Amino acid sequence: MADNGMDKFVTGMLFGAVVGAAIGMLVAPKPGSETRQLVRERAGEYIDVAKERASEYAGPVRERAGEFVGTARERVGNMRRRNNQDTVEEQAAVLEEE
Repeated sequence: MADNGMDKFVTGMLFGAVVGAAIGMLVAPKPGSETRQLVRERAGEYIDVAKERASEYAGPVRERAGEFVGTARERVGNMRRRNNQDTVEEQAAVLEEE
């Protein structure tokens, strides 16, 4: 045997998987096909709810984003005007020095 500790670990994992699968089959309330169908239906319901919620929040998010963009544009415009004014004043100062 290469590694006795690893062999015991693998044996324990396999035994645990077999016992878990057996217990799962014994206590499962429905056959696997019914369970899979139920999972698909529930997943579809959750997707529908998620889509509804997304559409509910889309309007307010768009509105807030529009406000943010408007504020950002205003601030950028103010910065450009200040920068242009500073540039004009600097150019005037250079011309006066000459």
